[in-house]
Amino acid sequence: MGINFPHNISGSSGGPFSSDKSVVDLDPGLKGGTTRVTKPSRSFLGSGQSIGRSTASKSMASPTSGDAAEPHTLITVEAGKTYRKLTNMKITLLIILSILTFLSQLLLSHSTRCNPQDKKVLLKIKKAFNNPYHLASWNPDTDCCQWYVVDCDRKTNRITNFHLFAANISGQIPPAIADLPYLESLTFHKITNLTGTIPPALARLTNLKRLSISWTNISGPIPSFLSQLKNLTFLDLSFNNFSGAIPQTLGELRNLSGLRLDRNKLTGPIPDSFGDLSPSLQYLYLSHNQFSGSIPRAWGDLNFTSVLFDRNRLEGDISFLFGKNKTVQNVDFSRNMLRFDLSNVEFPDSLSTLDLNHNRIYGSLPEGLAKLENLYLNVSYNRLCGQIPVGGRLQELDYSSYFHNSRKNNFNGKNSSNPSIEKQEKRERKLDCLVYFSDDE
Repeated sequence: MGINFPHNISGSSGGPFSSDKSVVDLDPGLKGGTTRVTKPSRSFLGSGQSIGRSTASKSMASPTSGDAAEPHTLITVEAGKTYRKLTNMKITLLIILSILTFLSQLLLSHSTRCNPQDKKVLLKIKKAFNNPYHLASWNPDTDCCQWYVVDCDRKTNRITNFHLFAANISGQIPPAIADLPYLESLTFHKITNLTGTIPPALARLTNLKRLSISWTNISGPIPSFLSQLKNLTFLDLSFNNFSGAIPQTLGELRNLSGLRLDRNKLTGPIPDSFGDLSPSLQYLYLSHNQFSGSIPRAWGDLNFTSVLFDRNRLEGDISFLFGKNKTVQNVDFSRNMLRFDLSNVEFPDSLSTLDLNHNRIYGSLPEGLAKLENLYLNVSYNRLCGQIPVGGRLQELDYSSYFHNSRKNNFNGKNSSNPSIEKQEKRERKLDCLVYFSDDE
Protein backbone atom coordinates (compact mmCIF):
# COMPACT_ATOMS: atom_id res chain seq x y z
CA MET A 1 0.00 0.00 0.00
CA GLY A 2 1.14 3.63 -0.44
CA ILE A 3 2.42 5.98 2.29
CA ASN A 4 1.74 9.70 1.70
CA PHE A 5 4.45 12.14 2.66
CA PRO A 6 3.91 15.91 2.90
CA HIS A 7 4.74 17.93 -0.16
CA ASN A 8 8.16 19.40 -0.73
CA ILE A 9 9.87 16.11 0.04
CA SER A 10 13.17 17.48 -1.14
CA GLY A 11 13.18 20.14 1.52
CA SER A 12 13.08 23.15 -0.89
CA SER A 13 9.98 25.05 -1.97
CA GLY A 14 11.06 25.41 -5.57
CA GLY A 15 12.09 21.78 -6.12
CA PRO A 16 10.77 19.54 -8.81
CA PHE A 17 8.25 17.97 -6.42
CA SER A 18 6.72 21.28 -5.35
CA SER A 19 3.18 20.14 -6.00
CA ASP A 20 0.42 19.73 -3.48
CA LYS A 21 1.73 16.33 -2.51
CA SER A 22 3.90 13.44 -3.66
CA VAL A 23 3.12 9.80 -3.01
CA VAL A 24 5.91 7.30 -2.23
CA ASP A 25 4.94 3.63 -2.56
CA LEU A 26 6.97 1.33 -0.37
CA ASP A 27 6.43 -2.01 -2.05
CA PRO A 28 8.46 -4.79 -0.45
CA GLY A 29 7.73 -6.92 -3.51
CA LEU A 30 9.98 -4.74 -5.64
CA LYS A 31 13.49 -6.15 -6.06
CA GLY A 32 16.46 -4.60 -4.34
CA GLY A 33 14.44 -2.54 -1.90
CA THR A 34 13.25 -0.28 -4.72
CA THR A 35 10.76 2.40 -3.79
CA ARG A 36 8.24 3.63 -6.36
CA VAL A 37 7.78 7.40 -6.16
CA THR A 38 4.59 8.79 -7.73
CA LYS A 39 4.81 12.47 -8.66
CA PRO A 40 2.76 14.95 -10.69
CA SER A 41 3.64 15.44 -14.33
CA ARG A 42 5.80 18.49 -14.94
CA SER A 43 3.72 19.55 -17.95
CA PHE A 44 0.72 20.16 -15.71
CA LEU A 45 2.42 21.77 -12.69
CA GLY A 46 0.77 25.00 -11.74
CA SER A 47 -2.32 24.50 -13.89
CA GLY A 48 -5.76 24.30 -12.44
CA GLN A 49 -6.58 21.13 -14.33
CA SER A 50 -6.41 17.59 -13.11
CA ILE A 51 -2.89 16.61 -12.55
CA GLY A 52 -1.68 13.58 -14.61
CA ARG A 53 0.56 11.17 -12.87
CA SER A 54 3.60 9.32 -14.16
CA THR A 55 5.45 6.70 -12.27
CA ALA A 56 9.24 6.75 -11.90
CA SER A 57 11.18 4.07 -10.10
CA LYS A 58 14.29 5.03 -8.35
CA SER A 59 16.64 3.11 -6.09
CA MET A 60 16.59 4.52 -2.64
CA ALA A 61 19.78 2.66 -1.79
CA SER A 62 21.72 5.10 -3.96
CA PRO A 63 20.02 8.53 -3.72
CA THR A 64 20.82 11.04 -6.44
CA SER A 65 22.86 14.14 -5.77
CA GLY A 66 21.02 16.60 -3.67
CA ASP A 67 18.58 14.08 -2.26
CA ALA A 68 18.76 13.30 1.40
CA ALA A 69 18.17 9.68 2.46
CA GLU A 70 15.10 9.63 4.70
CA PRO A 71 14.93 7.19 7.68
CA HIS A 72 11.95 5.42 6.16
CA THR A 73 13.97 4.75 3.02
CA LEU A 74 16.89 3.25 4.99
CA ILE A 75 14.50 0.98 6.84
CA THR A 76 13.05 -0.19 3.55
CA VAL A 77 16.47 -1.03 2.12
CA GLU A 78 17.50 -2.99 5.20
CA ALA A 79 14.20 -4.86 5.17
CA GLY A 80 14.80 -5.87 1.56
CA LYS A 81 18.28 -7.19 2.35
CA THR A 82 16.96 -9.16 5.31
CA TYR A 83 14.20 -10.60 3.15
CA ARG A 84 16.69 -11.78 0.53
CA LYS A 85 18.89 -13.38 3.17
CA LEU A 86 15.95 -15.24 4.67
CA THR A 87 14.88 -16.42 1.23
CA ASN A 88 18.36 -17.73 0.42
CA MET A 89 18.55 -19.52 3.76
CA LYS A 90 15.20 -21.19 3.10
CA ILE A 91 16.39 -22.41 -0.32
CA THR A 92 19.64 -23.74 1.18
CA LEU A 93 17.76 -25.57 3.93
CA LEU A 94 15.40 -27.12 1.40
CA ILE A 95 18.34 -28.41 -0.67
CA ILE A 96 20.03 -29.90 2.40
CA LEU A 97 16.81 -31.56 3.53
CA SER A 98 16.28 -33.02 0.04
CA ILE A 99 19.79 -34.50 -0.01
CA LEU A 100 19.40 -35.97 3.48
CA THR A 101 16.04 -37.47 2.54
CA PHE A 102 17.52 -39.08 -0.59
CA LEU A 103 20.49 -40.51 1.30
CA SER A 104 18.29 -41.89 4.06
CA GLN A 105 16.04 -43.59 1.50
CA LEU A 106 19.08 -44.99 -0.28
CA LEU A 107 20.51 -46.42 2.95
CA LEU A 108 17.12 -47.79 3.88
CA SER A 109 16.74 -49.50 0.51
CA HIS A 110 20.18 -51.11 0.86
CA SER A 111 19.43 -52.32 4.36
CA THR A 112 16.30 -54.08 3.14
CA ARG A 113 17.58 -55.49 -0.18
CA CYS A 114 18.34 -58.97 1.03
CA ASN A 115 15.57 -61.49 0.61
CA PRO A 116 14.83 -63.01 4.05
CA GLN A 117 14.53 -66.55 2.69
CA ASP A 118 17.86 -66.27 0.84
CA LYS A 119 19.55 -64.99 3.99
CA LYS A 120 18.17 -67.93 5.95
CA VAL A 121 19.56 -70.39 3.37
CA LEU A 122 22.99 -68.71 3.31
CA LEU A 123 23.28 -68.89 7.09
CA LYS A 124 22.41 -72.57 6.86
CA ILE A 125 25.21 -73.07 4.32
CA LYS A 126 27.64 -71.21 6.58
CA LYS A 127 26.73 -73.52 9.46
CA ALA A 128 27.21 -76.59 7.24
CA PHE A 129 30.77 -75.40 6.57
CA ASN A 130 31.35 -74.98 10.35
CA ASN A 131 31.28 -71.15 10.24
CA PRO A 132 34.60 -70.66 8.40
CA TYR A 133 36.54 -67.42 8.54
CA HIS A 134 36.10 -67.02 4.78
CA LEU A 135 32.42 -66.36 5.45
CA ALA A 136 32.98 -63.95 8.34
CA SER A 137 31.09 -61.19 6.54
CA TRP A 138 27.92 -63.30 6.69
CA ASN A 139 26.52 -61.48 9.70
CA PRO A 140 22.77 -62.05 10.21
CA ASP A 141 22.39 -58.39 11.25
CA THR A 142 23.63 -57.07 7.91
CA ASP A 143 22.35 -57.07 4.35
CA CYS A 144 23.23 -60.39 2.68
CA CYS A 145 23.49 -58.62 -0.69
CA GLN A 146 26.65 -57.01 0.71
CA TRP A 147 28.24 -60.27 1.82
CA TYR A 148 31.32 -61.79 0.22
CA VAL A 149 30.95 -64.78 -2.12
CA VAL A 150 27.39 -63.92 -3.22
CA ASP A 151 25.74 -61.35 -5.51
CA CYS A 152 22.15 -60.13 -5.68
CA ASP A 153 20.15 -59.24 -8.74
CA ARG A 154 19.59 -55.46 -8.85
CA LYS A 155 15.91 -55.79 -9.66
CA THR A 156 14.72 -58.85 -7.75
CA ASN A 157 17.30 -58.66 -4.91
CA ARG A 158 17.55 -62.46 -5.03
CA ILE A 159 20.89 -64.29 -4.83
CA THR A 160 22.05 -65.06 -8.38
CA ASN A 161 25.80 -65.76 -8.01
CA PHE A 162 27.66 -67.95 -5.52
CA HIS A 163 31.44 -68.02 -6.05
CA LEU A 164 33.55 -69.71 -3.38
CA PHE A 165 37.20 -69.37 -4.39
CA ALA A 166 40.45 -70.50 -2.73
CA ALA A 167 38.82 -70.86 0.67
CA ASN A 168 40.12 -72.77 3.68
CA ILE A 169 36.94 -74.80 3.95
CA SER A 170 36.42 -78.48 4.68
CA GLY A 171 33.47 -80.74 4.12
CA GLN A 172 31.03 -81.48 1.34
CA ILE A 173 28.85 -79.30 -0.86
CA PRO A 174 25.78 -78.49 1.27
CA PRO A 175 22.51 -79.58 -0.36
CA ALA A 176 21.01 -76.34 1.00
CA ILE A 177 22.57 -74.49 -1.94
CA ALA A 178 19.73 -75.88 -4.03
CA ASP A 179 17.36 -73.72 -1.94
CA LEU A 180 18.63 -70.63 -3.74
CA PRO A 181 16.16 -70.92 -6.65
CA TYR A 182 17.35 -67.84 -8.56
CA LEU A 183 20.98 -68.97 -8.69
CA GLU A 184 22.49 -68.54 -12.17
CA SER A 185 26.19 -69.11 -11.49
CA LEU A 186 27.71 -71.53 -8.96
CA THR A 187 31.47 -71.92 -8.43
CA PHE A 188 33.65 -73.98 -6.09
CA HIS A 189 37.26 -73.41 -7.15
CA LYS A 190 40.60 -74.33 -5.58
CA ILE A 191 39.14 -75.78 -2.38
CA THR A 192 41.26 -78.86 -1.84
CA ASN A 193 39.42 -79.96 1.30
CA LEU A 194 36.08 -80.08 -0.46
CA THR A 195 35.20 -83.77 -0.72
CA GLY A 196 32.29 -86.10 -1.30
CA THR A 197 30.08 -86.15 -4.38
CA ILE A 198 27.87 -83.63 -6.16
CA PRO A 199 24.58 -83.61 -4.20
CA PRO A 200 21.48 -84.61 -6.22
CA ALA A 201 19.69 -81.54 -4.87
CA LEU A 202 21.61 -79.39 -7.37
CA ALA A 203 19.29 -80.67 -10.09
CA ARG A 204 16.69 -78.22 -8.71
CA LEU A 205 18.76 -75.23 -9.80
CA THR A 206 17.01 -74.98 -13.15
CA ASN A 207 18.04 -71.33 -13.64
CA LEU A 208 21.72 -72.24 -13.47
CA LYS A 209 23.76 -71.11 -16.48
CA ARG A 210 27.31 -71.69 -15.21
CA LEU A 211 28.44 -74.55 -12.97
CA SER A 212 32.11 -74.79 -12.05
CA ILE A 213 33.46 -77.33 -9.56
CA SER A 214 37.21 -77.39 -10.18
CA TRP A 215 40.46 -78.01 -8.33
CA THR A 216 38.73 -79.84 -5.48
CA ASN A 217 38.71 -83.42 -4.20
CA ILE A 218 35.14 -84.11 -5.24
CA SER A 219 34.94 -87.70 -6.43
CA GLY A 220 32.56 -90.38 -7.67
CA PRO A 221 30.93 -90.57 -11.09
CA ILE A 222 29.78 -87.53 -12.99
CA PRO A 223 26.08 -87.51 -12.06
CA SER A 224 23.57 -88.00 -14.84
CA PHE A 225 21.11 -85.61 -13.18
CA LEU A 226 23.24 -82.69 -14.41
CA SER A 227 21.41 -83.13 -17.72
CA GLN A 228 18.36 -81.60 -16.04
CA LEU A 229 20.12 -78.23 -15.94
CA LYS A 230 18.96 -77.34 -19.45
CA ASN A 231 20.03 -73.69 -19.23
CA LEU A 232 23.70 -74.50 -18.66
CA THR A 233 26.02 -72.70 -21.07
CA PHE A 234 29.26 -73.60 -19.28
CA LEU A 235 30.11 -76.75 -17.30
CA ASP A 236 33.53 -77.09 -15.68
CA LEU A 237 34.34 -80.24 -13.65
CA SER A 238 38.11 -80.13 -14.25
CA PHE A 239 40.91 -81.01 -11.80
CA ASN A 240 38.90 -83.29 -9.54
CA ASN A 241 38.75 -87.01 -8.79
CA PHE A 242 35.75 -87.99 -10.89
CA SER A 243 35.88 -91.55 -12.20
CA GLY A 244 33.90 -93.84 -14.45
CA ALA A 245 32.35 -93.08 -17.81
CA ILE A 246 30.77 -89.89 -19.06
CA PRO A 247 26.99 -90.30 -18.72
CA GLN A 248 25.11 -90.45 -22.01
CA THR A 249 22.62 -87.89 -20.71
CA LEU A 250 25.29 -85.18 -20.61
CA GLY A 251 24.89 -84.89 -24.37
CA GLU A 252 21.41 -83.48 -23.76
CA LEU A 253 22.86 -80.15 -22.65
CA ARG A 254 22.17 -78.38 -25.93
CA ASN A 255 23.10 -74.87 -24.84
CA LEU A 256 26.69 -75.54 -23.86
CA SER A 257 29.38 -73.30 -25.27
CA GLY A 258 32.10 -74.73 -23.03
CA LEU A 259 32.65 -78.16 -21.44
CA ARG A 260 35.63 -79.07 -19.26
CA LEU A 261 36.11 -82.58 -17.89
CA ASP A 262 39.91 -82.55 -18.03
CA ARG A 263 42.25 -83.74 -15.28
CA ASN A 264 40.08 -86.46 -13.77
CA LYS A 265 40.11 -90.27 -13.79
CA LEU A 266 37.41 -90.79 -16.38
CA THR A 267 37.42 -93.91 -18.54
CA GLY A 268 35.57 -95.54 -21.38
CA PRO A 269 34.61 -94.24 -24.81
CA ILE A 270 33.21 -90.83 -25.58
CA PRO A 271 29.40 -91.26 -25.50
CA ASP A 272 27.52 -91.53 -28.78
CA SER A 273 25.26 -88.74 -27.57
CA PHE A 274 28.24 -86.40 -27.71
CA GLY A 275 28.02 -86.65 -31.47
CA ASP A 276 24.92 -84.49 -31.22
CA LEU A 277 26.37 -81.69 -29.15
CA SER A 278 25.23 -78.13 -29.70
CA PRO A 279 26.73 -76.22 -32.66
CA SER A 280 27.40 -73.43 -30.17
CA LEU A 281 30.01 -75.57 -28.37
CA GLN A 282 33.35 -73.78 -28.72
CA TYR A 283 35.57 -75.20 -25.99
CA LEU A 284 35.86 -78.93 -25.33
CA TYR A 285 38.55 -80.09 -22.86
CA LEU A 286 38.80 -83.81 -22.05
CA SER A 287 42.56 -84.10 -21.58
CA HIS A 288 44.41 -86.07 -18.88
CA ASN A 289 41.90 -88.89 -18.51
CA GLN A 290 41.82 -92.46 -19.82
CA PHE A 291 39.27 -92.19 -22.60
CA SER A 292 39.46 -94.86 -25.28
CA GLY A 293 37.99 -95.50 -28.71
CA SER A 294 37.54 -92.87 -31.40
CA ILE A 295 35.98 -89.43 -31.40
CA PRO A 296 32.47 -89.04 -32.88
CA ARG A 297 32.48 -88.54 -36.65
CA ALA A 298 29.65 -86.02 -36.28
CA TRP A 299 32.11 -83.56 -34.72
CA GLY A 300 33.21 -82.83 -38.26
CA ASP A 301 30.03 -80.75 -38.56
CA LEU A 302 30.95 -78.63 -35.53
CA ASN A 303 33.24 -75.64 -35.50
CA PHE A 304 35.28 -75.64 -32.31
CA THR A 305 37.62 -72.94 -31.11
CA SER A 306 39.71 -75.12 -28.78
CA VAL A 307 39.82 -78.92 -28.59
CA LEU A 308 42.15 -80.42 -25.96
CA PHE A 309 42.24 -84.24 -25.71
CA ASP A 310 45.87 -84.87 -24.79
CA ARG A 311 46.96 -87.78 -22.59
CA ASN A 312 44.20 -90.27 -23.26
CA ARG A 313 44.02 -93.55 -25.18
CA LEU A 314 42.08 -92.36 -28.21
CA GLU A 315 42.46 -94.10 -31.56
CA GLY A 316 41.54 -93.57 -35.19
CA ASP A 317 41.25 -90.47 -37.35
CA ILE A 318 40.70 -86.84 -36.41
CA SER A 319 41.41 -85.22 -39.80
CA PHE A 320 37.71 -84.40 -40.25
CA LEU A 321 38.00 -81.81 -37.48
CA PHE A 322 39.96 -79.60 -39.88
CA GLY A 323 39.14 -77.81 -43.12
CA LYS A 324 39.73 -74.48 -44.83
CA ASN A 325 36.35 -73.17 -43.70
CA LYS A 326 36.81 -74.01 -40.01
CA THR A 327 37.81 -71.49 -37.35
CA VAL A 328 39.55 -73.82 -34.89
CA GLN A 329 42.53 -72.23 -33.14
CA ASN A 330 43.94 -74.74 -30.64
CA VAL A 331 44.12 -78.51 -31.15
CA ASP A 332 45.97 -80.85 -28.79
CA PHE A 333 45.70 -84.63 -29.25
CA SER A 334 49.19 -85.41 -28.01
CA ARG A 335 49.98 -88.70 -26.26
CA ASN A 336 47.15 -90.77 -27.69
CA MET A 337 47.13 -93.63 -30.21
CA LEU A 338 45.76 -91.81 -33.25
CA ARG A 339 46.50 -93.31 -36.65
CA PHE A 340 45.78 -91.50 -39.91
CA ASP A 341 47.50 -90.00 -42.95
CA LEU A 342 48.36 -86.35 -42.42
CA SER A 343 49.56 -85.69 -45.99
CA ASN A 344 46.40 -84.21 -47.51
CA VAL A 345 44.77 -82.60 -44.50
CA GLU A 346 43.76 -78.99 -45.04
CA PHE A 347 44.17 -76.65 -42.10
CA PRO A 348 42.32 -73.35 -41.51
CA ASP A 349 44.13 -70.03 -41.38
CA SER A 350 42.92 -69.57 -37.80
CA LEU A 351 45.02 -72.47 -36.48
CA SER A 352 47.64 -71.29 -33.96
CA THR A 353 48.45 -74.49 -32.01
CA LEU A 354 48.65 -78.05 -33.35
CA ASP A 355 50.14 -80.62 -30.99
CA LEU A 356 50.05 -84.23 -32.23
CA ASN A 357 53.18 -85.61 -30.57
CA HIS A 358 53.35 -89.23 -29.39
CA ASN A 359 50.82 -90.80 -31.77
CA ARG A 360 51.01 -93.12 -34.80
CA ILE A 361 50.33 -90.52 -37.48
CA TYR A 362 51.96 -91.18 -40.83
CA GLY A 363 52.42 -89.49 -44.17
CA SER A 364 54.09 -86.11 -44.69
CA LEU A 365 53.55 -82.58 -43.48
CA PRO A 366 51.05 -80.75 -45.75
CA GLU A 367 52.38 -77.75 -47.68
CA GLY A 368 49.52 -75.71 -46.30
CA LEU A 369 51.17 -75.61 -42.88
CA ALA A 370 53.80 -73.28 -44.31
CA LYS A 371 51.14 -70.60 -44.85
CA LEU A 372 50.34 -70.35 -41.15
CA GLU A 373 52.56 -67.54 -39.92
CA ASN A 374 51.98 -67.95 -36.17
CA LEU A 375 51.66 -71.70 -35.85
CA TYR A 376 53.08 -73.66 -32.94
CA LEU A 377 53.56 -77.23 -34.18
CA ASN A 378 54.69 -80.44 -32.51
CA VAL A 379 54.56 -83.70 -34.46
CA SER A 380 57.40 -85.48 -32.70
CA TYR A 381 57.23 -89.20 -31.92
CA ASN A 382 55.09 -90.15 -34.91
CA ARG A 383 55.71 -91.96 -38.20
CA LEU A 384 55.96 -89.01 -40.54
CA CYS A 385 58.39 -88.69 -43.41
CA GLY A 386 59.45 -86.31 -46.16
CA GLN A 387 60.54 -82.72 -46.31
CA ILE A 388 59.47 -80.08 -43.84
CA PRO A 389 57.71 -77.40 -45.96
CA VAL A 390 59.54 -74.10 -46.33
CA GLY A 391 57.64 -71.05 -45.14
CA GLY A 392 55.90 -69.68 -42.10
CA ARG A 393 57.61 -70.75 -38.89
CA LEU A 394 58.14 -74.40 -39.78
CA GLN A 395 61.86 -74.04 -40.45
CA GLU A 396 62.32 -71.96 -37.30
CA LEU A 397 60.84 -74.45 -34.86
CA ASP A 398 63.17 -76.36 -32.57
CA TYR A 399 64.17 -79.86 -33.62
CA SER A 400 62.12 -81.23 -30.70
CA SER A 401 59.00 -80.40 -32.70
CA TYR A 402 59.99 -83.00 -35.33
CA PHE A 403 62.32 -85.60 -33.87
CA HIS A 404 61.65 -89.31 -33.48
CA ASN A 405 59.78 -89.73 -36.74
CA SER A 406 60.25 -92.78 -39.00
CA ARG A 407 63.53 -94.67 -39.36
CA LYS A 408 66.04 -91.83 -39.34
CA ASN A 409 67.01 -89.14 -36.93
CA ASN A 410 66.82 -85.86 -38.78
CA PHE A 411 69.88 -84.40 -37.15
CA ASN A 412 72.53 -87.04 -36.66
CA GLY A 413 71.48 -89.73 -39.12
CA LYS A 414 71.13 -92.42 -36.48
CA ASN A 415 68.30 -94.91 -36.56
CA SER A 416 65.75 -93.91 -33.92
CA SER A 417 62.74 -96.07 -34.80
CA ASN A 418 61.63 -99.37 -33.40
CA PRO A 419 62.50 -102.17 -35.94
CA SER A 420 59.06 -103.74 -35.57
CA ILE A 421 57.43 -100.42 -36.42
CA GLU A 422 59.68 -100.04 -39.47
CA LYS A 423 58.64 -103.44 -40.76
CA GLN A 424 54.98 -102.53 -40.40
CA GLU A 425 55.41 -99.16 -42.08
CA LYS A 426 57.26 -100.65 -45.08
CA ARG A 427 54.16 -102.58 -46.03
CA GLU A 428 52.25 -99.29 -46.31
CA ARG A 429 54.65 -96.87 -47.94
CA LYS A 430 58.27 -96.05 -48.58
CA LEU A 431 59.80 -94.73 -45.39
CA ASP A 432 61.76 -91.53 -45.14
CA CYS A 433 62.63 -89.17 -42.37
CA LEU A 434 61.45 -85.63 -41.82
CA VAL A 435 64.20 -83.33 -43.08
CA TYR A 436 64.59 -79.59 -43.04
CA PHE A 437 65.84 -79.45 -46.62
CA SER A 438 65.45 -81.60 -49.70
CA ASP A 439 67.99 -84.35 -50.46
CA ASP A 440 69.51 -82.22 -53.24
CA GLU A 441 70.49 -79.57 -50.74
